[in-house]
Amino acid sequence: HFRLALAVILLRKKQRWTQQQLARASGVQQSEISRIERGQGNPTYRTLQALAQTAKMTVAFVASKTAPR
Repeated sequence: HFRLALAVILLRKKQRWTQQQLARASGVQQSEISRIERGQGNPTYRTLQALAQTAKMTVAFVASKTAPR
């Protein structure tokens, strides 16, 4: 969650957008962007795709091993 939060924050800051500006440009609600940036959101692929497309980026998934619980 925190890597995703940081990625969205950096994407937004790079464009010099407020959350509200990103929301208007992407069609994603500002409250959802806020939750994602706080690490509390659980965005759908469609939401991530909308945010990425707005910044002329693509969504990529990277597999990683996790420690056993």
